[in-house]
Amino acid sequence: MERTLIDHCRQLLATFKAPKTVEFTDRLPRNPTGKLNKKDLQERYYPVR
Repeated sequence: MERTLIDHCRQLLATFKAPKTVEFTDRLPRNPTGKLNKKDLQERYYPVR
C-alpha cells in the first residue's frame, strides 16, 4: 500500500515533492481540546538535538 501511494504521488508531483516514505498510524497525538498536537509530531520525527 505504501509503494502504491508513493508511486501515485510521483505521477502527480515533481520528484522532489513526492514522499520517500509513508507511515500509517491508528492515532495522531491530540491535546486535551482534541486538536492535533503538532509539537509531539515534530518531536517524534525530528528530535531536538
